[in-house]
Amino acid sequence: MSSSSNPGPPLWPDSPPEGKRPVRVGTGLDDWTLPRDDDVWSQRNLLSLDGGGIRGYWTLLVLKRLMEDIAEEEQRQAPATQKEFHSFWPQEFPDNVTQPPYDAEEKANLDFAESDGCSRHTALIAIMLSRFRMTVQDCLNEYQTMSHMIFGKPRFISERNTGIAPWPKYSSIAMEKALRDVTSRRCGRDENQRTALVTFPTIPGTCKTFVHLLVKAQFVTTMKRTKGPNGEMSSDTFHLIRSYDNYDKKNNNNKIPIRRDTGTQMQGKNYGDADSYQIWQVARAATAAPFYFSELKLILDNHHGPRTIYFSDGGFGHTNNPTLVGIEEIEELHGKPNVGVIVSVGTARADDDSTRRGFLHRVKGGFNRATDPKIVAKQVARENLPFYFRINDEAGINVELDEWKPNGFFTKHPGRDTLETIENRFFRWIARMENSKRLEECARELARRRRKRAEDGSRWERYAIGAQYRCVHHTCNRRFGYREDFDEHWERVHASDDLNGDARQPAVDIWKYQRGAGAQ
Repeated sequence: MSSSSNPGPPLWPDSPPEGKRPVRVGTGLDDWTLPRDDDVWSQRNLLSLDGGGIRGYWTLLVLKRLMEDIAEEEQRQAPATQKEFHSFWPQEFPDNVTQPPYDAEEKANLDFAESDGCSRHTALIAIMLSRFRMTVQDCLNEYQTMSHMIFGKPRFISERNTGIAPWPKYSSIAMEKALRDVTSRRCGRDENQRTALVTFPTIPGTCKTFVHLLVKAQFVTTMKRTKGPNGEMSSDTFHLIRSYDNYDKKNNNNKIPIRRDTGTQMQGKNYGDADSYQIWQVARAATAAPFYFSELKLILDNHHGPRTIYFSDGGFGHTNNPTLVGIEEIEELHGKPNVGVIVSVGTARADDDSTRRGFLHRVKGGFNRATDPKIVAKQVARENLPFYFRINDEAGINVELDEWKPNGFFTKHPGRDTLETIENRFFRWIARMENSKRLEECARELARRRRKRAEDGSRWERYAIGAQYRCVHHTCNRRFGYREDFDEHWERVHASDDLNGDARQPAVDIWKYQRGAGAQ
């Protein structure tokens, strides 16, 4: 599968040499100048997901509605000659994108995000959308299945409901089994034969993910702490697990300017290569909420000896809403003017009832106040970013992060009541005109940017289908991330001895979706 390169609007400050791949902009003192309206590849978009356990189902319902609005915008903005509508266009629609496959009309509702940031259980959503390149509808289906596997069998006596039992409410073994299962079914077809080694890094030039952890992650936020070879234990620190590289530029005299201190920057934020943890480990680390799941323990060897790392949920304070962290990541990598559309989706979490008394309610109240995502939402709103969309039901839903009703060994439809409660509240929320209009405004801008990006055929081919280009000359097997890079290589190395042009076109390897169980 291949496509011809169709360069869109110029992406360099001045017109680049013909065939040159655009370099990263936003690395000099002129970063403060506003980018051009059509410079949609330089500007980086962010999808930020609050943490919230089972309430992540509400988040997915929002994203599903947003995709439907984007589909309508795509058709409204398209020329009359365009006959096909889907998020890969003008590339062909890949095989087995969905499980089970959808018909042609439903393809139009499939879309994507630029970069994901998440905390707690929404890490699962970010990984499915970004790393596994899944559709929102498939994510909804998987979320229901995994929720039952994870929350379906709570311990009757635990630290969560007694305050004294030494074990968490849920089995980490069941969690790990659910994560390994979804990885084996949803990773790329070429990865499927080595499922145990499916790691977090994404294809360069495609959607990134981070997860924010408390170490005792497309990024994931966690907490981390380490135990050295001599038994010395470090203190807990916030930690980002990234699917992409981000190096510390503090010693660079030509640093990228980022925002002033807002009181929310991570102290001593970690930097470095993309994290090569297995995907199930990243998701497990990001969902190790205190009282609910045990920490993730990993033993790593290096030249200093074995090191034990403990990961736990990083959804405390400002990190339960990772929007500011995500904006800072974009600014560090690409410069402040290149912050594009910011879509921050909540989980419709209700405020805690402060009138309730008792030890466990006081503990829960303190935990909820420490993880309130509204704090960051207000701070980002004060930034007055031109394309910031905070999507949340501020009234909230009285659903605990692990609620799963009905539940039991003989329950015919486990979790149905909980899911129906979330769905009913979502439909009441979206029925309000100000909420539906907000999503439509967001969809209009995202669709405009997607169509602008698609004008640059080579970069879009890379982004939309994960294309990689392989030289087929009999003396060469080099791989390239962009078609322009291959073209330059062929002209420089092979043009003089490939007079017939047999190797002029590269082999194009794309992301291959696995065939679903019901596929023919």
